[in-house]
Amino acid sequence: MNAEARQASLIIDSVAKALANWTVDQQVEKDSQLPARYGQSWRSDWIAHTLSQLTMLAQAISVRSTELFVASMDWTCQSFRSRGVSKSDLVLNARCLQDVLDKELPTEVRSIAGDFMRA
Repeated sequence: MNAEARQASLIIDSVAKALANWTVDQQVEKDSQLPARYGQSWRSDWIAHTLSQLTMLAQAISVRSTELFVASMDWTCQSFRSRGVSKSDLVLNARCLQDVLDKELPTEVRSIAGDFMRA
């Protein structure tokens, strides 16, 4: 692991809760029916999902493996779809996460995270 990857990973980990909350805020702004589809715990469930994705992103960055992150996203998508979560909701969450990362991360970290998200 190189120092730049480790630093990017630590930065993402340190602000993950805020990033997850902003992502879910943006997601519900774009799709106001989200609470109706997922019930009373919709917000905490989507924040937990987003935090999980941020953890995997940080870990994949720290070991410089886009393949690890892609595999994690694929597994999550399959797992959630088997439980009735629509693919479009997962895609919207990922797009909102990318928007938040682009707006909130420092330039050097944003670039690295963006490469992983685009993978």
